[in-house]
Amino acid sequence: MALLLIGYDLNREGPNYSANNKRLRDKISEMFGTRWNSLDSTWLVVTDMEPLDVANALWAVMDGNDELLVAPIAPGSAYAGFNEKSAAWLEKHL
Repeated sequence: MALLLIGYDLNREGPNYSANNKRLRDKISEMFGTRWNSLDSTWLVVTDMEPLDVANALWAVMDGNDELLVAPIAPGSAYAGFNEKSAAWLEKHL
């Protein structure tokens, strides 16, 4: 199992922004049982999937002008300032 970072920016504000954001968030929630989302457009997920496979699956529900990054999280990563629940998740999975 790997820990992957998913970061995205939906660049087209407007009437469909909320629907597109919900669709993407729902897709991430559907794909990954173990996930963390205490930052607006940043997720950490535990998965056996390769980063490219995750990116391809998520890109399928995004617009062509959006931005997406899927990258492995390496041992030794650090964090600060999160509430107790978020910090506990990070402590367990980092």
